[in-house]
Amino acid sequence: MNDKVEKVWGHINDIGVCMLTTQTGSGLRSRPMMAMADSESNTIRFIADRRQAKDDEIKASPEVGLTFCDTSGKVFLSVTGMAKIDQRQQEVRDHWVSMADLWFDHGKDDPNAILIVVTPCLAEYWEGLGTAAQSIEMIKAKLSGGKPDLGENDMVKMAGR
Repeated sequence: MNDKVEKVWGHINDIGVCMLTTQTGSGLRSRPMMAMADSESNTIRFIADRRQAKDDEIKASPEVGLTFCDTSGKVFLSVTGMAKIDQRQQEVRDHWVSMADLWFDHGKDDPNAILIVVTPCLAEYWEGLGTAAQSIEMIKAKLSGGKPDLGENDMVKMAGR
């Protein structure tokens, strides 16, 4: 795994919660989800409720977007990937996290619990500077007529495609 791919997985693990965007018949729909990243298998899993339509949207159109944001650390990450639904209860149990108990009456044995499994294909990240450093860069750019250096931005091909 190269350094940039490792950096992407590090950001996913550090931030943890993202907006999952699926395609509906009438447009796009985003909702916050807790990501369980596994760089070894190149997957990001989510525990989801089959009654919330995410599975139907993914079956109809499996390309999804994930947006991770850490405003305090000035890190923004966008991941595009292919999603599939895993309804096997043993897989749900194997990937269960205690936080999911808040949404499911029967815990890891709840028949409505499913896994969304995303294989990342492409990621783009932005790592910004702190507020003081950004201000200095803006002033330097204004005085020099150049562009400010506001941090690192890179597009990273993941192993998915």
